[in-house]
Amino acid sequence: MKRIIYTTCGTSLLISSCWEGRSHISTKSTDHATKAQIEAQNSKFIEKYMDDPDGLVKKFDKECWKDTTRLRQLPAELASLRVIEEYCKRIDTFGGPLNSSDKIMLVHADNEDAKFCASVIDKLLKDNDMKLMGDVSTEDEPWKISKLDASEPKEFEQALQKLWNEEMSQRIPSSGAEHLCFNITGGYKPLIALFACFGFRKGRGKAHIFYLNEESGENILIMGFDHERPSPISRVASMEVSTFDISGKKVVSQSIQPLELGS
Repeated sequence: MKRIIYTTCGTSLLISSCWEGRSHISTKSTDHATKAQIEAQNSKFIEKYMDDPDGLVKKFDKECWKDTTRLRQLPAELASLRVIEEYCKRIDTFGGPLNSSDKIMLVHADNEDAKFCASVIDKLLKDNDMKLMGDVSTEDEPWKISKLDASEPKEFEQALQKLWNEEMSQRIPSSGAEHLCFNITGGYKPLIALFACFGFRKGRGKAHIFYLNEESGENILIMGFDHERPSPISRVASMEVSTFDISGKKVVSQSIQPLELGS
């Protein structure tokens, strides 16, 4: 079964430390003041490449990808994709390891910072030497949500309405063999909300929602909604949840079994 991983992109890349010259420094286990100071220094380093995304890509330290104890040094989008990759590898009921039939679609807002961050992530995923996601393909161009710029409130509102009423139905498969994975770890909160709502609407037979919390850095939340089994309280679809711990390479769940792809 083909899986399409829609990944909403934000700007966490601008404070990340997965680059040669900065990758020896981590904010893990540091106090808030020290963390803020390190992130400011990371941002200053990355600013030099705002007009040269290819130059920043060349600075990527792949050890931050390989070593899962260093996930917090990655941009949120890459960290979550790394955990999703490991989840699929370890959980057979979710279709097994990612492969060439699967695809990643990056989604980003219409402002310079968001475009730069999505561009760098896109280039990293497509780099044939690094092959971060193996044989998984990436859409030719990231999906830019036009006029989704919070500094322009009226246009922002209209862009969200257009996204929900037109673009999502046009660009996200409504039928077929694809299983939709909505990776909502990064990006604008309104953008995240709409993709989560779309995942709810599709139901667990066709879609799952992934979220990696910035503070945990290692545990990803996987949610699916069963419309055929309404919740006795809300009278809408019941929610099924799993948490995958990448450090222990296992699903952490008190009472719910690992989620399975629908037929």
